[in-house]
Amino acid sequence: LKLNRLIRSLLKINRLISSRLKLNQLIRSLLKISRLISSQLKLNRLIRSLLKISRLISSQLKLNRLIKSHLKISQLIRSQLKISHLKISRLMRDLIRNTS
Repeated sequence: LKLNRLIRSLLKINRLISSRLKLNQLIRSLLKISRLISSQLKLNRLIRSLLKISRLISSQLKLNRLIKSHLKISQLIRSQLKISHLKISRLMRDLIRNTS
């Protein structure tokens, strides 16, 4: 009887140890999952930041293209104005010659 009680007690202890080991494994697994989630969140924040930077760069490039286009248009207008001014000057000279 004493031996049986001892065996039963040892079995209980063995079960407790086994359940404790399973609990430790579960805790380790949960910690790994927690670390993975944390790193995924950091990665997501990094991706969002990179997307914002990309959008900013893209808008800056569009702005640069717009500025270049505006400069080209401005130069064309200036050259057109010069040509028009020259034409007006010639017409005025011709008019003055013809009237004199």
